[in-house]
Amino acid sequence: MQLLEEERFALTFTLNESSINMDALLINADVTERNRTGVGFFTTVKLQYSIPARVNDLTYWERNFEHKDMLYGGCFMVRLIGSNVLEIEAVAFESHWPEQFRKDDFIY
Repeated sequence: MQLLEEERFALTFTLNESSINMDALLINADVTERNRTGVGFFTTVKLQYSIPARVNDLTYWERNFEHKDMLYGGCFMVRLIGSNVLEIEAVAFESHWPEQFRKDDFIY
């Protein structure tokens, strides 16, 4: 399966300050698992290439956000499994996850 726009946003937003070149890594990325939870989602992404060893020391990133339809905002969490699998977790704090993704609804 291909990445959805909100999954791609979650990865690039969360890893924005890392030295990982997400544009290159996400080319031909394959979603191996996708689950909606009502308050967010879980997605497992297999990359075509390994994340370079110099940044491989970090295996977990998270970043909070505000959202126009989430009173308390939410959080994206990304975990590296091995060297070429990323697991994304998105969670809305004290609210439901919006059914339609709109990048402009995120405030950062």
